[in-house]
Amino acid sequence: MSLLTVYGLFITLGFLFAYLFRTKARGFSWQEYSILFFGPFLGLLYVVYTLGNLPLFIFAIGSIGLTLTEWIVGFIYHKVMGSHLWIYERYSLPGRYTSFLSVPIWGFGAVLLWLIFRTI
Repeated sequence: MSLLTVYGLFITLGFLFAYLFRTKARGFSWQEYSILFFGPFLGLLYVVYTLGNLPLFIFAIGSIGLTLTEWIVGFIYHKVMGSHLWIYERYSLPGRYTSFLSVPIWGFGAVLLWLIFRTI
């Protein structure tokens, strides 16, 4: 089984567990947020174990770079169009164009994209 497939399965299982074990309460929960990233984190550990520390570097660069890109796109859209394209309400960065909560999502996504391009 390819590394991309294994990592994709870990991500899918993490999201599935977050869906299955969510509470009925509406709103943010640190417990649910942590469960959401349990699968992708295990997948990242497996990729690091297999390939060395480069995936951690990709994760860090993706987390910072793609979060910054999201903020810049939201800022430019807001200034050009006069309205927000999206608004983050919880733990948002100035302007509410992105959130600290989305940082790991961008990191896991960067590793996934890197594995896809590495496979092609």
